Amino acid sequence: MIIPPPLKKGDCIGLFSPSGPVRQPELFEAGLRLLHDLGFRTLHYPADSPSPEYLAADDQARAEEFHAMWADPEVHAMMAVRGGYGCLRMMPCLDMNLLRQNAKLVIGFSDLTVLLNTLVERVDTLAVHGPVLTSLPGSDSETVDSLTEVFAGRFAGARLFRGLEVLRGGTAE
Repeated sequence: MIIPPPLKKGDCIGLFSPSGPVRQPELFEAGLRLLHDLGFRTLHYPADSPSPEYLAADDQARAEEFHAMWADPEVHAMMAVRGGYGCLRMMPCLDMNLLRQNAKLVIGFSDLTVLLNTLVERVDTLAVHGPVLTSLPGSDSETVDSLTEVFAGRFAGARLFRGLEVLRGGTAE
């Protein structure tokens, strides 16, 4: 598995919209402030042509945004702006050969799960099921601390979620 290099203060996190557009600008701005307070720069390509549907842009445009950030050497990690619906529709447009050329940490949850799983399976790189930009402002300090550890390349402290119940013990392949 390809492990992306750790982030350092001053590195750039690309913010992409694989699903819906920014619907709560105050959460977007608060998430930006949090990343900047942690010492990171950010890059966001706002969609110039929103889709007439629920999505940030049409499927091809969202994939092209993802490709552009992935190929940008200034972008060291990528975080989804929000989840929602639509990431699955973008998947056939992704260029797996391009994605295999360099490793980047990709972070998100909800609708992004299909993208994260695809990156792990088809690109053989690490992906993180973690907050999206607009959920960061509502995150507790433990979540922000864990995310900071992941950015720094320290995965040993990863914790299991509390309160999970094992329904059937055993192992799986």
